[in-house]
Amino acid sequence: MKFKFFKAALVSVILSISGLANAGLIIDLYGDEDGSYLFDGGAEGLTDKVLSGNQSWIQNFVLDGTILSAKIEVGTGALGYFGVPTLWIDGISIGLLTDTDACDGSAAPGYSSCTFDNYAIDILDILTLGTLNDGIANISITTGSGDGWFLDYSKITIVTDSNDVPEPSTLAIFALGMIGLATRRFNK
Repeated sequence: MKFKFFKAALVSVILSISGLANAGLIIDLYGDEDGSYLFDGGAEGLTDKVLSGNQSWIQNFVLDGTILSAKIEVGTGALGYFGVPTLWIDGISIGLLTDTDACDGSAAPGYSSCTFDNYAIDILDILTLGTLNDGIANISITTGSGDGWFLDYSKITIVTDSNDVPEPSTLAIFALGMIGLATRRFNK
């Protein structure tokens, strides 16, 4: 009787573990995530140089399943001199990029006395997740006119229910077979 309970518990643990591993992870980085506005000569488009006003860029990625969750991280500097900037993805407002470095106009426009800001925003809006299904994210930051700032990086992290990840269900089936053989041998 105890062995049957142990066998049922072991099977349920193995099957629950195999269900957890069916997730895919997609990370798309635009820029270099070095926390600096110093242009290093890379082919990064808008990153690591002084920008002015509203800016937009495109990030492409390959989806391998249905999106379960998504997050965007943005690293900027000196953003917010002329108001609170807004982050947009595919024309949908994701959130305000509130100033955390006190770059509130006490410094000259630009990055002279302002520091680096790092924003991480979970994208929980189902409409937003739906717009990412094409594998293209049109990202933009709107600012006050004349706001001088820099973009260090933009990183999108997406979790999908991909079946392309090696599944432990094969191990689960093997384990069930071994348990069955052991049970049969034990009963004899």
